[in-house]
Amino acid sequence: MFYVAADARMYNEIFPRVFFAGMIRARWLPGTTPPYYMQRAMGFGDFIRGYEYYVIDGQSYALGKISLRYQILKPHTFRFNYLPVEKFNTFHLALYGGIFADAGYVQDNSSVASDNNVLGNKLLFGYGAGLDVVTYYDVALRFEYSFNRMGENGFFLHLGTAF
Repeated sequence: MFYVAADARMYNEIFPRVFFAGMIRARWLPGTTPPYYMQRAMGFGDFIRGYEYYVIDGQSYALGKISLRYQILKPHTFRFNYLPVEKFNTFHLALYGGIFADAGYVQDNSSVASDNNVLGNKLLFGYGAGLDVVTYYDVALRFEYSFNRMGENGFFLHLGTAF
């Protein structure tokens, strides 16, 4: 099996305490229908926010994400001196509020998977707003409310960065 994948990301402070982030990712799997294992597209590591509950199989895909965040609380270190070990008495915290939009497309040429893959071969998008809590070692806890193309919406909790 042969495939080509590419990923590009951009992070920029556009105003004091206002940050823009963007990401594009794509995978191209040429040829006829590959084994099912190679048809994992979105819903595993990559997903469109608002489609967290869906798995979209396909041979090739493209994904784009953008976000605009405002730094509510600058990175701050809290110390709890009553704990004797420095690793445990120091707590790092930063808060960011923001809005986001994601879009993606999964190409599915497989007749077997297509019968059950109602989201394949369609332009999908999701958008919403969220609050990011960033702590130790840049671990991010994200609280997001998102909407998708199918008119669904919901509150989602994620551990890790958006991209």
